[in-house]
Amino acid sequence: MSRRSQWFEELARRIAAKEWRACPELLYRVLYGLPSDQQLAMAIAEMKRYLPLFRVRWPGFSWPEQILNSPEAWIEKFRREVPQEPSAANAADASFFFCFDALLLGTTYRANPRVLTSSAACAVLDAIQAFESDPLAPAPRDTSRVREWQCMLDWLRTRKLSLAPDAETEALERDLAVWKEHSMQLIVPESEVRPQI
Repeated sequence: MSRRSQWFEELARRIAAKEWRACPELLYRVLYGLPSDQQLAMAIAEMKRYLPLFRVRWPGFSWPEQILNSPEAWIEKFRREVPQEPSAANAADASFFFCFDALLLGTTYRANPRVLTSSAACAVLDAIQAFESDPLAPAPRDTSRVREWQCMLDWLRTRKLSLAPDAETEALERDLAVWKEHSMQLIVPESEVRPQI
């Protein structure tokens, strides 16, 4: 059994046991080295699951759907800029809006494995967080968490991505360590980091 398959099975076990602290790292390990299109498509699929709840509160906001339908076209027109959040946004909305920062960053730097995988993982984690904290969610917080993690696993499983070839170990461990040093938040490419004055 490949390392990716082992991590996939371990992730499934941790989800079933509701051992949430282990899940983000395992997700990163499963995703790292997959084709960029697959990583970004998985993030988009999870974000689209939350979109109907978002529309209930903000029916006039069309830009989230525009980005989800074609992040590349959005970047070509607006770079990575997104409209300002509504002033009455709640915690669920904030998590959902952060997904777009992650998706657009990952799409822009899809050739950078560290940025791509941290972005895809962050988009998924924040979409799940949006479900958990949304007062309109049809299920209690813990039920929403289990359901969304399971949907993400099923998405990977139906595409047989757990069977994809393993990533290069040294690069994976190095990039995972950087993500953990950044508290598992987005990794911005060094070329974009501006020195503090």
